Amino acid sequence: MNISLTPELEHWIQQKVESGHYQTLSEVVREALRTQIQREQQRDELRALIEEGWAEVETGKTISLVDLKKRIKP
Repeated sequence: MNISLTPELEHWIQQKVESGHYQTLSEVVREALRTQIQREQQRDELRALIEEGWAEVETGKTISLVDLKKRIKP
């Protein structure tokens, strides 16, 4: 696989290796991709929860702010 990077990204990756945090350029790229995958999964999970919440609002499955405050006791 061949990947083209901007000079800025190449420099950033090289700095990560030179700092000793990573041994190879490939390690930096793999870690960045894993992080991106995790972020996308978290975003998708949050979107699903938001959609679920809105569906509950639309079907009237809500409580008033007064009732919520009663449930949350300091």
